[in-house]
Amino acid sequence: MTNALEAARTASPVPLSLDREQAEWREYGDQTPEGTTARIDELTERAARDRAGWALRTTPALLADGCVPIALSDCHTVSGGYVARRDGPTLYWQLQRGVTETQGIGGGFVLLELEADGTTLRPVAWDYAGYIYGQPEWAGDEGEGGVVHVAVPGVHGGTGAHNADVVFRLTDDADRPLRQIDNFSWRDDLDARLPRGLEVWKGVNFAYEALMAETSLWRSNDANCCPTGGEAFLDFEIRDDRLALTGLQANDALTAMAERVPADVFAWAQRRMTCDHWAGEEGYDAERAARIDAALSQARCDAVEADGQALRRAHADDEAVLDILARAGAM
Repeated sequence: MTNALEAARTASPVPLSLDREQAEWREYGDQTPEGTTARIDELTERAARDRAGWALRTTPALLADGCVPIALSDCHTVSGGYVARRDGPTLYWQLQRGVTETQGIGGGFVLLELEADGTTLRPVAWDYAGYIYGQPEWAGDEGEGGVVHVAVPGVHGGTGAHNADVVFRLTDDADRPLRQIDNFSWRDDLDARLPRGLEVWKGVNFAYEALMAETSLWRSNDANCCPTGGEAFLDFEIRDDRLALTGLQANDALTAMAERVPADVFAWAQRRMTCDHWAGEEGYDAERAARIDAALSQARCDAVEADGQALRRAHADDEAVLDILARAGAM
């Protein structure tokens, strides 16, 4: 296993992604002798595929005619082009759709650069882990020493729509001009920055040029499809070949509502729930009946309907308040 993994890492343009994949296999994969053999075979095939990928050549004119043939069968290209910087590098790109034996229908991308002859393109990075990829974009400003990064946004299959993005640093290495950086461990720092009771369940939407992202927020009892916790905006920096989370601003839907909804509306909702609770209790003896009467009197339950109607009239133009009153009345 060690030799097969090292060979695959050496050949791979995305070795950090391969490390993550291997860690997941160790955690969840088939550890039987048969499963281990299958994993070794998969790594060996990956290494051979990627070694062949480095040797491929094409031209800008041919990018639109068909896929750069690295990993997908029944492959077709959906878009392509180039990204360039003034007085800086130009990278050509091709987005692909097709089929792999391990993942079925999926997508991929290839980044290419011109060779010295000015007409030949050679692949310098690619990946096929995601279901679909988007157009590459420069990530952030040039750092110290003119460091340049390029990001390829991507999405994994499934309802989670988790990030399959890949980010590279441009290097002076003639053979491997793109070095993958860590753009995934930042999520380990995310929970500590979120307001209590709020979580991020899916992938986030990056704006790489600004090194920012936005995401919906989920509460624990939300459905996967329907977050109700508001939204968050994330700020990043690239440090030591790692995308680092540096700031988070959460627009908590509950807090926002509490700030703008009048206190008397929440007080009425509490009264209504109290009245509904005690009105449904049974006064099975004198002491219990007296306790029920006291609770109903303290909550002024005889006036709760009239007070609710007064609030509806006072806030007739505020849909959020009307929704709260309606939900409290239906409980």
